[in-house]
Amino acid sequence: MPWIKVELIDRGYVDPRTGKKVSIEGRRNRPKIDPFAHLGMEYPAFIRDRENILEQYQKGTTMLFCVKTVPKIDPKFEAKEITEEEAKSLKRNVFGILEKVESGVS
Repeated sequence: MPWIKVELIDRGYVDPRTGKKVSIEGRRNRPKIDPFAHLGMEYPAFIRDRENILEQYQKGTTMLFCVKTVPKIDPKFEAKEITEEEAKSLKRNVFGILEKVESGVS
């Protein structure tokens, strides 16, 4: 099964009073002084096709998918198909998921 690594798009932060995008550098999100709100992440459209996705993992802006068939991905997302070995390495090092070990002890 193919694995796909996708970098999500962070929509940034806005000032809730004005609706304009702002930098959060130096702000502490104090009400009425320097408020900001996060707009969230932008996800690729194929994420809605639940029948095609066998496994999925997310940490920060990085997502890893195991899919039945490789979907068409919008070019604005940084996405690439990776090998099974690269996927195992990402699962272990980025997402903190360890492989099950068969010990033979019952």
